[in-house]
Amino acid sequence: MALRLDGSPFLFFITNEGNQDLLKEEMVQYFPHLTPSFSKDTFLTFKNQDKEVSPAELTKMSFVYQKFFGLNIGKTKAGEKQSALEEFKKSKFADDGYVVFDFSLTCENKKPIIDESAKWILSFIEVSAKETWVGLSPNRKTGYAGSLFLDDHLPESAPSRAYLKVLQGFEYLGYKLQAETILEAGSAPGGASRYLLDKGCHVVGIDPAEMDPTILESKNFFHLKKPIQEVESLGNKKIDWLVVDLNLPPAISIKESLRLIKPYSRKIKGCLFNIKTGDLAHVKEIEWHLKKFSEFGFKKLEAVQLPSHRREFMVIGSNL
Repeated sequence: MALRLDGSPFLFFITNEGNQDLLKEEMVQYFPHLTPSFSKDTFLTFKNQDKEVSPAELTKMSFVYQKFFGLNIGKTKAGEKQSALEEFKKSKFADDGYVVFDFSLTCENKKPIIDESAKWILSFIEVSAKETWVGLSPNRKTGYAGSLFLDDHLPESAPSRAYLKVLQGFEYLGYKLQAETILEAGSAPGGASRYLLDKGCHVVGIDPAEMDPTILESKNFFHLKKPIQEVESLGNKKIDWLVVDLNLPPAISIKESLRLIKPYSRKIKGCLFNIKTGDLAHVKEIEWHLKKFSEFGFKKLEAVQLPSHRREFMVIGSNL
């Protein structure tokens, strides 16, 4: 077989379960030149109507509602994987360093070991027992191996799955928490708080709902038991990070959370901000949301969907 290593009009995406329509709407709103092609379960492909996309161009692209994407550079039948791999090994991309991902739509997948020196990911995506798609992707986050496989399990001590969101958010950012102070808006019942406390952090939690008793037992947790709209200020508390997971309209969540940390804008290290997008109409607001964080002053911004997310995504802001 001949791999299309110089470029391909087809891009493939792997989404979180139940988010296929959000990815399609993202294409309609922001990438209308990418039109739907083949899809099966959480594996979707789109064709670039303008031209072929080169691997170099791919490194400059970003999408929200996906956990892995790349160029479709070919297909193999059963038993042809080795020949495709041998062909790839002769290319300039192999010289840059690569890692192989094997992903199946028909059986359970395991989290791969990432070679941090690898520049490229060569993926073999089994869509059926008879057909495998071959993909090429830049190794964007060498320190984050959870982008394709959900291998994190919710511990019994965690009151909610928010534990996984904040775990994967800091893992994605490649940041190791120490004894820092976190403002957590939407803290109940305490999933994210549990993770942060276990890392030795001090947590200021804002939520009118009840916290899990094990969270309240910690001397490092301070609970402001009221809606965020009723919190006037944080006094003289030192805030290093903002973590938000509020059940409020995104515009209100952003407005109120950024209002509270405005006095710390020059010293805050970053934010992990979950935004709900249950309605397709919310997809077209992504750029507006990012603009608000940019205006606040975060130096680096990225909108990503983590493995533990449902119909939501996270804005990761960093001043590091």
